[in-house]
This record gives sequence, C-alpha cells and structure tokens, in this order.
Amino acid sequence: MSLRIAAEKIEQGRRLNERDAAALLASHNLAELGLLAEQARLAHNPEPLAAYAIGGSIPVASRGLSPRPSKMGESSPGSPPPPDNRGVFAPRSSKMGESAPGSPSGIGIRYDEIEDLARRLEGWGATDLALYGALDSEPVLSEWVALLAAIHAAGGVERPVWRLAAAEVERLAAQEELPLDTVIGRLRDAGLEMIAGEPVGPVPAVSPHPRLALHRAAHAAGIVSTAGPPEGASDAGGVIAHLAAIRELQESTGGFVAYVSGPVGRRGRGDVLVPDHSGGVPVSSFHYLRSLAAARCFLDNVAHVQAAWEAQGAKIGEVALRFGADDLGSTGICGLQAALPPSLLMPVNEMERLIRDSGFTPRLRDGRYKPISTERIAGRVSVWGSELRVVPQFGADSAPSES
Repeated sequence: MSLRIAAEKIEQGRRLNERDAAALLASHNLAELGLLAEQARLAHNPEPLAAYAIGGSIPVASRGLSPRPSKMGESSPGSPPPPDNRGVFAPRSSKMGESAPGSPSGIGIRYDEIEDLARRLEGWGATDLALYGALDSEPVLSEWVALLAAIHAAGGVERPVWRLAAAEVERLAAQEELPLDTVIGRLRDAGLEMIAGEPVGPVPAVSPHPRLALHRAAHAAGIVSTAGPPEGASDAGGVIAHLAAIRELQESTGGFVAYVSGPVGRRGRGDVLVPDHSGGVPVSSFHYLRSLAAARCFLDNVAHVQAAWEAQGAKIGEVALRFGADDLGSTGICGLQAALPPSLLMPVNEMERLIRDSGFTPRLRDGRYKPISTERIAGRVSVWGSELRVVPQFGADSAPSES
C-alpha cells in the first residue's frame, strides 16, 4: 500500500480504488492526510465556505404513539424514558409530553402539540429537524404518517426540513411487516423529505451493510438521504467495503446529499469516544480524523462531508473542517418547554465563530444541505440565546470554548 500513489491520483483528479483507501486508512501521517482531504474537498466545494444548520432531534412520546391522538405522548407505568443518543433534551417543568401518572418524566411530544411546536420552531428560524421515538416503542405507521402530515400542513414557506433516521424507518417497516419501499412511499406522501443515515454497526469486508437497501428505496421514491459510516469494531476492510458500496449506490441513484462522518457514541475518559453498541471499543480523535479524510478522498461523487462535533467535541469538529469536511452539522437543541424556545447545544454565534476561526465563511443550510439566505433568520437568532449549554453526556471538555 502506497500513500504516494493515492496522493498522485488525488492531485490529478483521478478516482481512488480500494487499495488507495487502504493506504489512507493505514497512514499515520495525519498532516499529509489533511492536505489530501483538503484537495478533495476543493474539487467539490471550491469556495471557502462551511455550512451549518439550526435544529436537532424532537422526541415523539416516551413509549410509543397511542392509537388515540389525545393520548399520544403518555408512557406506560414504570417504563423508562427512551435513550437520547440522537439528541439530548434537558428536563422541563412544563406539561409538554407529560408522562402518565406513576411513570418517569417523559420527554415525548404529544400529537396534539406537534402542530404548534412545528409553527414555533419555524418562527424561531429552525432549518433542520428530526423526529425520533419509533425505536423506543411499538410504532404504528399510520400515526407517524399522521404526524408528518400535521407538521407539513402547519408549516409555511420557510418551514424547516423534517427528517427521520434510517433506523426509525426500518423499525416502522419491521413492526408493520411491510416492504421498505411501501413504508417510505407512505412517509413521503405525508411530507417526509429526508432520511438521515446515522452510523451503522460493524460491516463485514465481504458485503455491504443492509442499511444501503433502505437508501436505495428512498432514492427511488425521490427522498434524499445522508450516508453514515460503520463504527465500533469494523476493520479497515469493512470500512472500505462500506465506502465502496456508498460510492457505487451514488453512481446509480445520486440520492446521497452528504456523508456524515460519525462516530456517534458516549464520551469516555480523555479524548476517546465509546460507541454504545461497540462493546467498549474506543474511537480516538486521531482515528476519527484519519477516517474522515479517507472518506472525503474516496467518496468523489458525494458533494458534502459533515463533521461530527456532537460526538468528538467542538474542538475536533473545528479541526475536521481542515480534514475534508465542509459542514459542521446542526446546532442541536435541548430543553423543550411550552411557549419557550429550546436551548441550543451549540449557539449560532459559537458555531459561526468556529467556522471563521478555521478560515471559512459560515453558510446556513437546510436539512437537504441546500444553502439558505441569512435574511431568513435575521432578527430570529437572538431568540435562541447565546449562553452555551454544556450537556453532561458530552463532557465539559467537548464544549466550545471562548477564545
């Protein structure tokens, strides 16, 4: 494996093969990898811009969606709140998504609240929002269709893009025992515009991850998506096989708008991150930046690569913009309260500061990675506040620092 051959191909604008990807993933010359990823980035995004979105994940109910809309959001007695590894939400004292008596405090949004919440989030300038909750319940497809339809009807011309995670769609299909294309078609007709391909489990080197079947069905239905990386214990062969499968599918459908670099997990000691399902395999910042640079160089037909500041911390997210990423991701939201705007995990002014400090000009985007004029949120950003909310799950060392 020769990094020199891969470097020559990148400089000449030629496509890398699997052997080149292996050389990138085996290299310990992080500085050179960053320079190569910068070259690959410029081929897609020659202007000195880095994008971000305002938004995050919205939890739907604590334990499933009730068949009766008025009861949506109630928890079964004694049931724990759902895990929030797709978005952290601070406890609140309002009645939004209140749990049934005797159960722990819920964090879900009830059906009868979603339209009002959608209007308020749009008014506050949110651009990219996700619903989640199907993984933590026995979901009913018709209710999720109704939720999306209500959100779509409540939105105006500046409504944010609402998306579902790929795993949530898979859960709906499995629960209903329906083909993926049928479920995706119904969700699309209700207003679903985007599917987020979060990191997938370890990928065997001999075959692509089955998650790509969902992306193919989504693209065929006219829904764009993001691709996620394998995480945890995937070896280099599995990573390369997964990247090659993404590139091949993109050649066929053109439906991937971005590659979200991952990984997602919980922060351990020091600078390592432990994915929740990986059996405790640490993912260092070095490994993350190397994988990010390799993905940017190899995925020559995917326009955007997003950094994972929520997982690796704001400082590494900032550095990632010099390792091929052209997108810093979403601000994240927490602390949903009735009639009050939620707090941002990363305030807008801090997000833009990190981008400028990396040498780029901030560009606001929507959930489909399309640029949005800042005039859209003029006078609204201040409603989110500028106070940084440090979320314990991420650790104090991952919070943005003032400089």
